[in-house]
Amino acid sequence: MTGYLKLDSYVLDGRGIAAVNCEITVNGTRVSILRPFVEIGPYLAVTPQVTADGEGIRIRLDAWAPMKYGHDGPVIFLPLVTSTQGGAVAAARAFEADPAITWSAPFAELMAWCQRWSDAYNAAERGERT
Repeated sequence: MTGYLKLDSYVLDGRGIAAVNCEITVNGTRVSILRPFVEIGPYLAVTPQVTADGEGIRIRLDAWAPMKYGHDGPVIFLPLVTSTQGGAVAAARAFEADPAITWSAPFAELMAWCQRWSDAYNAAERGERT
């Protein structure tokens, strides 16, 4: 075995269970599953892309996105997909640390932040595709 990845579908905390639902259409059938994710902080996670694939559902470990979830608000995904889990973690942590932006910012501001972060990250990492 060269590696190990544990994907959770919920977090149990002092307020109850926090889970994220994911709906996908597979051959005309609407399928509802719990979205897999890796928690990296309180209500902060990265999640692999989940897509329909023929008769099944594919969990893509080559496409990751930062995600904020919790008991009191909507689930929010940054409009950014990285090719590695580490890239998504770096984006999520940078976003959380930036006092100039919040998860409730308008979509255009989220997009602009993600573009700036992606440009800087790709330059530093010599071209990881985000």
